[in-house]
Amino acid sequence: MTEQESSNEETIAGFSPVKFLETVPPGETRQLAADAFDFPQHGYPTFTWPPIELYCSNTTCIGFRFADPGVKSAVEFHNYDQERSVWCAYSCRNCKSFLKLFAIVFTSPRARHRPGLTLKVGEDPVFGPHPPPAVIELLGGVAVYVLKGHRSEAQGLGIAAFAYYRRVVENQRTHIFDEIISAAEHVGAEPAMIERLKHLRQHWRFQQSVDELKGCLPQILLIEGQNPLELLHPVLSDSIHDRTDEEALEIAGEIRLVLINLAERIALAKTQSDELKEAVAKLAARKAQRKK
Repeated sequence: MTEQESSNEETIAGFSPVKFLETVPPGETRQLAADAFDFPQHGYPTFTWPPIELYCSNTTCIGFRFADPGVKSAVEFHNYDQERSVWCAYSCRNCKSFLKLFAIVFTSPRARHRPGLTLKVGEDPVFGPHPPPAVIELLGGVAVYVLKGHRSEAQGLGIAAFAYYRRVVENQRTHIFDEIISAAEHVGAEPAMIERLKHLRQHWRFQQSVDELKGCLPQILLIEGQNPLELLHPVLSDSIHDRTDEEALEIAGEIRLVLINLAERIALAKTQSDELKEAVAKLAARKAQRKK
């Protein structure tokens, strides 16, 4: 394979329009795949806005839904290497609510093997992931810092991401314990364990000994058999100034995953126990009915 053929193959394997719109942060430039553009037999290339998946916070959705572009017409170029600055609003296919406005600069490709560059100027609401509903419930008003931390991760800003996640855990320490205690009560944990958790809620800090956390959580809240508070303790009690940006980035991702998993396990514990109580009550009622 010649060098030119290799270069052409890499170009054709460029970003799809869907991946570009969904995953590339503003300010970034990418080369789109050749099939992102239509090349009519006579005339210049065109770009058609694709359906994509976006997070919809509407109460009828609360999750990722397919979104359709409000701009029906394609982006048309009138010569090669022409720049077109365009915008497109996307709406949820399910509830029809507005979800995202994109501002994009396209450079017309010369041919299938010579596509132009595409710049994402901006988007509104701002680029970034969305915390799962369980995380929002666990962290309340500071869940926004999880979002900011995740955005920092996406941009390779490790120390910033680490600092955001550390603030989340430290500021919501009491609330996190409240949620853990509630989950423990829902699953019928031993009274001694619940009393231990209530004591730690009042007195424990991340600078204290991790030994105080041992055996204080019901099985359903353990992550791979590990107490999530014990997992978070060593990294949150260390100084951020001792970390390189690369180390902080790796640790930040680990903190985020543990927080999300803990939130989901707390939500699961509450849901499962409520469903079990309801099932037991119904079966007991059926049993009593048969005795009559």
